[in-house]
Amino acid sequence: MRNLIILLFSIPFLGWSQSHEDLTDLCSIENSEIIILGSSNIADYKCELYDFSNNSNIEIVSEVYGHTIKLKNAKVQLKSKGFDCENRIMTNDFFKAIKGEQHPIISVEFHQFTLTQDVANHPVQQNIPSKISIRLAGVRNFYSPRLSSLTVKSDQLTFTGFVDLKMTEFDIDPPTALFGTVKTADEIRVAFKITFQMK
Repeated sequence: MRNLIILLFSIPFLGWSQSHEDLTDLCSIENSEIIILGSSNIADYKCELYDFSNNSNIEIVSEVYGHTIKLKNAKVQLKSKGFDCENRIMTNDFFKAIKGEQHPIISVEFHQFTLTQDVANHPVQQNIPSKISIRLAGVRNFYSPRLSSLTVKSDQLTFTGFVDLKMTEFDIDPPTALFGTVKTADEIRVAFKITFQMK
């Protein structure tokens, strides 16, 4: 990530229209979290993951076009069995619903983001247009959320935000419990804070 961060800090923002291709950096994921928020006819639920141990050597390629930075392989790999939904029954039901046995890895990939201000003077920016994809239960879908914040440091790039989606978009039947008396809603929110740490 060093090459990209140096570029972001060094090029004047106004009138910046150059294209810089194939900046490659080796990164890991540090101090990050992903939380899945949902609801049912009984109560809301939360499934949280902190284990990013299988994301220690991510080779990210970046390209800069004007204010837009395109990324290749900025992918976070999540273990399906790594989510904790605060009670054992809900955790097991969630794992079954997302077809964790057949698809042990969930991925969240950042494809691009667009700066709104000069990074040198505004290393923390808000409401940033972005493009990401999520692969869940073997199905990949694309989204264009506005990031809550983007923080640029000398050796880190941190994305925070959320994506609202439906489980049925991934061919997942919302889980039920107690012979169908507890029914979860189709809609869920994937909230994230992801920090790519330069090596």
